[in-house]
Amino acid sequence: FGYIVLTTSAGIMDHEEARRKNAGGKVLGFFY
Repeated sequence: FGYIVLTTSAGIMDHEEARRKNAGGKVLGFFY
């Protein structure tokens, strides 16, 4: 499985941290 990297108003983070912070944003990329 990989990580989806998001750029959000709270900064750049992976999808799990964004889900914890309930932060929406744009997907930067997908990393394995």
